[in-house]
Amino acid sequence: MKRQPNVSNTDRVVRFILGGAALGLGLAFWPVGAVVGVLFAAALWISAWTGYCHIYEVLGISTLKR
Repeated sequence: MKRQPNVSNTDRVVRFILGGAALGLGLAFWPVGAVVGVLFAAALWISAWTGYCHIYEVLGISTLKR
């Protein structure tokens, strides 16, 4: 089942940037921070790539203009 996008283009760009920041910050706190940073960055990048956020769906939020 394909999910409907609920993340705007601006939100997607912000997620890519924050994902990079999370990765960089995580690597600064090696080794535990790196694992947490990679997981957090991956979650942000996946939602940016797909345009879909599970948390937004649960909360009933959409930044996408319809």
